[in-house]
Order: sequence, then C-alpha cells, then structure tokens
Amino acid sequence: MTAVDYGPRRPAVPVYPISRRQREAVLWIARGHTLAGAGREMGVTDNGVNGLLRLVYRKLGARSAAHA
Repeated sequence: MTAVDYGPRRPAVPVYPISRRQREAVLWIARGHTLAGAGREMGVTDNGVNGLLRLVYRKLGARSAAHA
C-alpha cells in the first residue's frame, strides 16, 4: 500500500495575518495598558488603538482581547 499525496494542506479556517502595528496594539493591551495608555505608547489615539484591536478580533474570529 502506498501513500497518496493530495498536495499542500490548508487550514480548516482561513488565516488572515495581523500587521506589525495590530500585534503591537494587542501586546500593549495584554500587558495591562488601557486604550489611552497603549495609544500614548504607540503615538495614536485611544480610538486608533480600538480600531486596530477590532481588526485583529475580526481576523482571528475573537470576541475580546482575552479571546484573541
């Protein structure tokens, strides 16, 4: 009996990579910073951080920072 090659495996769920900036926002929040605190560190407003996080949640299918 021989193995059959069906080609490269694909993930069950589509993968949407997050940007460096989105990752940075997640890391600041994960470290306990508020949106305003993360924004100060990143040089953007708290609304800017919130927007980055919403994109991350959507890409990962998460409902919150803890879920992401």
